[in-house]
Amino acid sequence: MDNSFLLQQSIKELPLSEDFRNMADINGFENMEKILSFPAFLFLQREGVNYHLYKELADYLKNNNLLHLLKHEV
Repeated sequence: MDNSFLLQQSIKELPLSEDFRNMADINGFENMEKILSFPAFLFLQREGVNYHLYKELADYLKNNNLLHLLKHEV
């Protein structure tokens, strides 16, 4: 199933925690496409990001068959 349309949906419309939404707002991430433009190690350095939120991101991507888009290297 092609779930790539989820990449452009507003973070506010996605089934994510309030903590995740707040972090996205602080960092100006409007959608998953913006978040996924960063390698994982740079995402983890953004304000308000912690391993709990990284896991939430990875779980969301996995559940929607998009985990392969998470970059681990530059």
